[in-house]
Amino acid sequence: MTECTQTDFGFPSCKSRKITTDFSGGNITSNGGVLLLKQADRKRGLTRAAARLIPDDRRKSSVVHTTEQMFRQRVYAIGCGSHLLCVLRAFARGNQLLMQHPG
Repeated sequence: MTECTQTDFGFPSCKSRKITTDFSGGNITSNGGVLLLKQADRKRGLTRAAARLIPDDRRKSSVVHTTEQMFRQRVYAIGCGSHLLCVLRAFARGNQLLMQHPG
C-alpha cells in the first residue's frame, strides 16, 4: 500500500519560535487544523479576496476591526467547528445575516 502521509508542513516561524507538527500524540486538540487553514489562506489569499467583496459602510473613525479581520475570524471559527459560537455572537448582536448557518 502506498504511504500518502505528509510528515513536514514547513510552517513559518512565529515570533522567532519554530512551529512543528507531530501527529503521534493521540487526541490532543481539535483546533490544530486552524494552522493548516491559516497557511493555506495566507498562500491563496481567499479570505482577503472574499472580504473585499463585502461592502463596509461603517464610519471609518469608529472601526476597530477591518471587514477582512472579522471575515477571517468567522471562516477560521467555522473551520474549527465553532460555527455555533459565531451564531451565538451574531444572535447576541441581533445580526440576522450572520445567523444564517452555512450548511
